[in-house]
Amino acid sequence: MKRACDQEDDLQAQLKFTKNMTDNNTMAEAAAPLLTPHVSDTVRPDLKTQRYDRQLRLWDVSGQNRLENAKMMISPVTATSSQILKNLVLAGLSYICLIDPDLVRQSDIGNNFFLDQSSLGKSRAEECARFLKELNSDVWFQPDEAFLQPGIFDRDLSHGLTQMNVVVGVRLTEQIEELAAEECWYSNVPFISVQTCGLIASIRMQIRELGLIETHPNSLADLRLDSPFPDLLDFVSSFEMKSLDGFDHAHIPAVVIIIHFLELFKTTHDGNLPKNSAERNELKKMILSEQRNSDEDNFDEAVSMIARACNPTTIPSHIQELFSDKYCDEIPPFQSTFWLLVRTLREFVKRGQENGSPAQLPLSGVLPDMKSDTNNYVQLKSIYRRQATQDLMRFKSILSELLEALPVPTDLMVLEDESDTAWPDISDESIEIFVKHSAHLRLIRGRSIEQESTQPRSFGSQLLLECQSDEEPSSLIWYLALKACAQFRSMNNGRYPGAIRGQEQADFDSLQQLLTTYLNKHGWTQPLDQGTQLPLKLEKSLKEIVNSAGAELPQMSALVGGMAAQEALKVITKQYIPLNGTCIIDAIKSCTSVLNL
Repeated sequence: MKRACDQEDDLQAQLKFTKNMTDNNTMAEAAAPLLTPHVSDTVRPDLKTQRYDRQLRLWDVSGQNRLENAKMMISPVTATSSQILKNLVLAGLSYICLIDPDLVRQSDIGNNFFLDQSSLGKSRAEECARFLKELNSDVWFQPDEAFLQPGIFDRDLSHGLTQMNVVVGVRLTEQIEELAAEECWYSNVPFISVQTCGLIASIRMQIRELGLIETHPNSLADLRLDSPFPDLLDFVSSFEMKSLDGFDHAHIPAVVIIIHFLELFKTTHDGNLPKNSAERNELKKMILSEQRNSDEDNFDEAVSMIARACNPTTIPSHIQELFSDKYCDEIPPFQSTFWLLVRTLREFVKRGQENGSPAQLPLSGVLPDMKSDTNNYVQLKSIYRRQATQDLMRFKSILSELLEALPVPTDLMVLEDESDTAWPDISDESIEIFVKHSAHLRLIRGRSIEQESTQPRSFGSQLLLECQSDEEPSSLIWYLALKACAQFRSMNNGRYPGAIRGQEQADFDSLQQLLTTYLNKHGWTQPLDQGTQLPLKLEKSLKEIVNSAGAELPQMSALVGGMAAQEALKVITKQYIPLNGTCIIDAIKSCTSVLNL
């Protein structure tokens, strides 16, 4: 009996201890501060960070902030445009202007998941916005029942075109597409045109000019193995490899090893880096001669760095092209911040050379993982960061000088939405991001849809190849078929070929005539297949367009909507490298390809 009582007392004590621990944990969790994006992982993320956690890993806080302050115009409401909006709404896009004058029809409900039977007869723009709002209540929708036509872009509306970050047109006729594209080109607003017809679709990205800073290369590391700066060289010299014990020797950072032996190599080769495979093998043997056993992976890591170390640190060619661009000398009113920073970068390199340093960009300060003990790795990382900070301070100083010295473009006030003619404010965070990514900048300059339509790049040889070979993808053939379809719709009040039963042959003949006229206009003189007005593969593509009758299939809407939304996200966040041209989606062969005409 006594033993049973003792067991019961022990059980009660354990329960009490467990309860106290639970209460303490609950109190600690309640008292824990909310997370800001750069706070330690030991504190709890706030609700916003939890909601957007996965996409923050893709474009970080800077990209998310741009997204949440972005504005987009899209027209009209279709199954595909709804799928585009779904992806952007879930990502947290700030403002969406939906332009569509039509009412919901039964055919709309059949293929659009963001309309239901209760929407019948109501505004298509308002009903789609109502359902999309359920996905993210933070997004502001502006339904507009105006027609997308001349004059709409000139109206004094809150969604004026110049305020938009991107404009998307879905299944527009050729006439309306060219109108919207022209307005966007003039205002330097990216325009995305999406066309779908059955199992074929295209996404055309029109970008006049877009400067990209965060292009997300495979690595941002800039180790300066061939030209170490003084602090790094001093750190390397502090290692006496022969006298280290086994543990310390096996944990020398690979960067230290490769720089140490590369400097030794240069002393016997007139200060030159290895220039050929024989000299690289010589350097490899020097490194491996210091390896005490096969378990010392740090020496293997150093050997793997030989190719990188033998390439001199120089200014990449695409950065040199930016330095030579006319806008680097005369800052334009559009993209002024980007070009100001590029001008500063050029001056940074120039002043470094004047001081006797080689032509080098600011150090990124990024150090990749490598085998090392904690102490050595932390020291090495702090050395790179310290040098990167010094470069950043020099960059900021040069930028301040330029802002005072350079004249402000007279029309900057209008395009940058400033209250007076002054250079736009550039945050410290933006400068730091630019300096960190300075070796990986990209400038996208595209062709307008009007240029592509009136003066396309020569496509005769590619078209001939596609018409004669079954192995080649039919990207240009489908591009021409969709173009003929858009022209047909402009002439028939938006009706798709094949949409009226009994007129299929007449519609096919019209498409043939439109495409023949277009090809003749642009110099197509190749022999035709016997008994055909066009090459046989082109005729087959036109028949597929007629058979599709403008069908907007749910699975194609989801696929194309996701791809178009991805391109919109790239230009909104100004991260990654967007499409520059026309992407053809061929779901018949399950392939995609890009044309740049």
